Amino acid sequence: MIRRLRVPPLVRRLLTVFALAAPLAGCSANHRITSPYALGAHQAFVLTTDFSTGGLSVIDLDTRMVARHVASVHSDATLRVHEGLIYVVNRFGQDNIQVIDPDRNFRTVRQFSTGNGTNPQDIALVSAAKAFISRYGSADLLIADPHTGTTLGTVSLAAFADGDGLPEMARMALLGSRLFVACQRLTNFAATNPSVVVVVDALADTVVDADPATSGVQAIPLALRNPVTDLVLDPDAHELLVGCAGDYGALDGGVVAIDVTTLATRTVTTEATLGGDLGDLAWSASDHSYAVVSDASFNASVVAWNPTTGALIGPVYAPGGFSIPDCEVNARGELYVCDNRFAAPGVLVFRAGADTLLAGPLDTGLPPSQIAFR
Repeated sequence: MIRRLRVPPLVRRLLTVFALAAPLAGCSANHRITSPYALGAHQAFVLTTDFSTGGLSVIDLDTRMVARHVASVHSDATLRVHEGLIYVVNRFGQDNIQVIDPDRNFRTVRQFSTGNGTNPQDIALVSAAKAFISRYGSADLLIADPHTGTTLGTVSLAAFADGDGLPEMARMALLGSRLFVACQRLTNFAATNPSVVVVVDALADTVVDADPATSGVQAIPLALRNPVTDLVLDPDAHELLVGCAGDYGALDGGVVAIDVTTLATRTVTTEATLGGDLGDLAWSASDHSYAVVSDASFNASVVAWNPTTGALIGPVYAPGGFSIPDCEVNARGELYVCDNRFAAPGVLVFRAGADTLLAGPLDTGLPPSQIAFR
């Protein structure tokens, strides 16, 4: 059965995953781990959609001028940026990876299938010749050559599936030689099963045993269910932050932190503290970062919170309606927020930390749905 990652109302899906130069083994408290995501300081690439048509727009970070609809993509897509190329994951109903080259007038330089009905969700690039692709409609994590589109193999995650035979693999993060794969393990889109994060050795293409003291090969169990956000690195605490939505309308989710060395977990904060169902996380600082939440009436807002204490700092932007699919912080310390209201869509820019509006809404043509930086 073909299924979407998200249930109505749509909860955001995505950003670019980068491999670090060195594996995590041997990390010490004095070793600062680099973020797995693109934190560019020159351009913002913005996916746009009206849920029937999709596009790509570009914002110049110096001038904040927008080049609208420089390329066409699927209406249900997410993107990553790796070594200057844009990798668009065209999801439900398209099942392919689209590679766009900004330096060739945003030409689609290749496009390859992930398998009919597989509903790809994310791509993690180990190198220009190897990528992992999570697929919601399959129990196998796909390995492909993103330069040619050739399938290189798969890694079975069937051992972590729930009763329907699928683990519902979603977002991923690549840190050194370890690939972290969030598996929602939903039943008919309900968070009735415990969720896990599977760790894969990205060099050996094998599942890493997260708990050697227990018989078999274990994933990382999450205390909260339904991980929906990016796996965001806290570089100070050496932890991956995973936003879990639980069941929508019930404040049963929150943020779980995974120690990237020991793979131990802890609950950092809850949806009750942050004020609604989680839709997104954006890292800025250990005492001031961001989350997108939606209340019981599905009014979305961006809130600031403290990843060290888990405390809510306060609201940053609350336009009303289910209207904020993504927010991201770039290398300049600017918070970019997608507002996809049909009446007045656009991208807003805030000073991270101060939470003051710098610009926007910037007109991206179609309503914005996701941002990545270069």
